[in-house]
Amino acid sequence: MNDIRRLEYWLKAGRFVPLLILLILLNLLVFFWWKRHVNLDSPQSINYAVIDGLRQEKARVQAILDGNCDSPEFGKYRRGEIGPLDPQSGYRGKNDNVISHDDSSPKSQNQLVGILEQSTVRIIALKGKSGGTGSGFFISENLIVTNRHVIAEADPKTVFITSQYLGGKAIKVEVLATTPDSEFGNPDFALLKVSALPKPIKVLSVGDDPPILQNVYAAGYPDAALTFDSNDVAPSTVYSHGDVSVIQKQSNGMSLVVHGANISPGSSGGPLVNSCSTLVGVNTFLSKKTDYTASTLYALSAQNLRQFLDAKQVQYTKSSSECNLTASTQ
Repeated sequence: MNDIRRLEYWLKAGRFVPLLILLILLNLLVFFWWKRHVNLDSPQSINYAVIDGLRQEKARVQAILDGNCDSPEFGKYRRGEIGPLDPQSGYRGKNDNVISHDDSSPKSQNQLVGILEQSTVRIIALKGKSGGTGSGFFISENLIVTNRHVIAEADPKTVFITSQYLGGKAIKVEVLATTPDSEFGNPDFALLKVSALPKPIKVLSVGDDPPILQNVYAAGYPDAALTFDSNDVAPSTVYSHGDVSVIQKQSNGMSLVVHGANISPGSSGGPLVNSCSTLVGVNTFLSKKTDYTASTLYALSAQNLRQFLDAKQVQYTKSSSECNLTASTQ
């Protein structure tokens, strides 16, 4: 009873005011300290913090991987030059228009001929009453690559493709894009589109600079080898093989592939592939034979074709130019 009376006296005297002020100050101190150490912002800010933390963890894990996985294959995978171990699945690389895969198994001669027969076409580019011819190949179900100089002087509305595999008839194509010129040592590419084909074709994957001394195979329609072919419109595809002699780097970023697979006028725009059927070059020109030297045969590297296709945002398939020659070809 006495305690209650003392409390009533203390409250009436106003002595509780300092205590109340002290409690308010303590609450404010706790509030600001807590806000400074605990994120009381919006849920969006919390999400940003979580995402930032995950990114830091990803970078940490990537650094660990980079330090322990230094094989050439892993480097190619990271750069988008090869894809997953399953070559059928494929994956999108840095450029969403590129489907990368790893098809590093060499082909038998019959397999290689079959692939090239279904992927290589003859280009017919009419120039007034006359016509120019060259070679080309499929990089997708409806896109063909050739040299710009093959179709440069023709009316874009009178460019055709043909092959015995496709039935021997001339099929009209549309000129989608070309490089600015076809001067020696410059990019010399043209992209053609066909709306319909009579049967399925094979698509060549695009590699990069080939290794020196790699075996390579050329396919196309060289005029010198077609003299006695009875089919003027769609003669038989001509094949040759050799190896890569040297890669000559140019100041403009081009890579010229000097090789020994026999080509001649009419081969321009045709594919140069390795034993795995991966495109390593586009046959383009040859130096003139002299009394002292034989003709030197040139292709533009597939790496430069990649740059052209990427700039045009074209969908195509990318592979490494290396080919595992120890694999079975049965």
